[in-house]
Amino acid sequence: MKFRVILSAALAISAHSAAAQPNCGDRARVIDHLQQRFGETQVAVSWDDDLSVVEVFQSAQTQTWTILRTQPNGLTCLIASGLEAESIAALMGNPST
Repeated sequence: MKFRVILSAALAISAHSAAAQPNCGDRARVIDHLQQRFGETQVAVSWDDDLSVVEVFQSAQTQTWTILRTQPNGLTCLIASGLEAESIAALMGNPST
């Protein structure tokens, strides 16, 4: 539930900022950059009403996270990113999840 709220907030932010977002590019290149530079992989995905896709990428090794929004035309934009990502399961005492 908490994660769904975070994704909903990201969707709301993306609706207001995607048009002015300068950090956009081809989805395959953006994801390759996240994997190569930060070791991030997709951990969540959600669809918006306008058929855009919101994805969360995370790396346990680098403790980085990134939220991306891909528009129906294929343009992928950075919504948010940060450091010190932690699994909620690990915080709850179940690191194997």
